[in-house]
Amino acid sequence: MSGDLQRVWIEGVTAPDGGAGATGVVSALLAAGADGVRFRAVSATDGLRLRAAGSSRRRSRKEISIGDIDALGRDAAYDLVVDATDVTTATAVVDSARRAGMLENLWLVSTELATLVQVREESPATRLLHECDPARERHGAERHAATLRAEGLEGVLVAEDKVGLGATTLMHRFGRMVAVTGVDYPRHLRRARAAGVDIICGSDPAMLTTPG
Repeated sequence: MSGDLQRVWIEGVTAPDGGAGATGVVSALLAAGADGVRFRAVSATDGLRLRAAGSSRRRSRKEISIGDIDALGRDAAYDLVVDATDVTTATAVVDSARRAGMLENLWLVSTELATLVQVREESPATRLLHECDPARERHGAERHAATLRAEGLEGVLVAEDKVGLGATTLMHRFGRMVAVTGVDYPRHLRRARAAGVDIICGSDPAMLTTPG
């Protein structure tokens, strides 16, 4: 990995009033210069739902149905980033993305490493990030990075106050990516860029897409 910033993801988003649904959300964010949007998948009686995800202070509890995402179909050209803790929900998200022709767009995030390992076995095309603090992993950051590489997982998603140049350099040494969540203020953005991360996630498209 080069350590150059590769992607900007927007988190904390919700469906706008007026029925525009996910299509309106995604269109507005892409027009603002974002590369992707992040949601959290939850199970519901009528199937999967997508809620706002991330640590952003501006997030809302309003939901977007996964049917809205599916409706974007095969012409979608953005990163669909979805948090899913358990295997059942993660598998359902992968299946939905596959049906919509968006499997190559999908990035799946989970705090459960075992969930990601199982998804990797079932869906080689899905890109996977472990949401964690690498410094607090049971066997240490280096062992954790080696495990990610061995299991074919793309990298980690780390809170903005847990990222640093040393941790990023270690992940890059193992060929893994580092994404940072909760980048909501200019000082967060400066710290993330100084750490050499690959992906930044936050709630303000205008700030995140400002040239460094």
